[in-house]
Amino acid sequence: MMHVVVLGCGYVGLELCRQLGDDDVIGVRRSREGLERVEATGARAVQADVTDADALEGVPDADAVVFAASSGGRGAEAAREVYVEGLRTAVDHFCGRADPPDRVVYTSSTGVYGDHDGGWVDEETPIEPTTAKTEVLAEAERIALERPSDGCAGTVARFAGLYGPDRYRLERYVEGPVTEGYLNMVHRDDAAGAV
Repeated sequence: MMHVVVLGCGYVGLELCRQLGDDDVIGVRRSREGLERVEATGARAVQADVTDADALEGVPDADAVVFAASSGGRGAEAAREVYVEGLRTAVDHFCGRADPPDRVVYTSSTGVYGDHDGGWVDEETPIEPTTAKTEVLAEAERIALERPSDGCAGTVARFAGLYGPDRYRLERYVEGPVTEGYLNMVHRDDAAGAV
């Protein structure tokens, strides 16, 4: 049985907790609101803010830590606080423990690739962030890959636009094209399963 901590139990994090139901899973949320939703997945719920190392003391050791926290769409500064400062705090905290996790997984976005004018993009494509938020995400990716210490590896999982229950109505595309070009999407359940 694996011991997994999911930091940020929102759209993907809650589904990840549900899919990891046979393992020992701790789901972490910043606010008390929603803790019952974490428990409904079968995970143990803990309230802690990823930007507060003292608050993370209440989160047990784990074999793996998944950083799926969200900035709530509040712009580049909020993104920096959560994705850069929060991730740095979490990596330093968990990887600095006497019994660190084997792996820290950071959930990022394919937005870090930038605009390739319809050209193909894959995981070997160099990142070219073009907005303030994608620059923050790229900085967070560097933290995830470079900051973990010995015995604590970092991994980045880049997701395209998420769709699924209660999010992003695909029906509007059935009636005809909304825009020209490609639209890369991944279902929430598939994103969680990939982690």
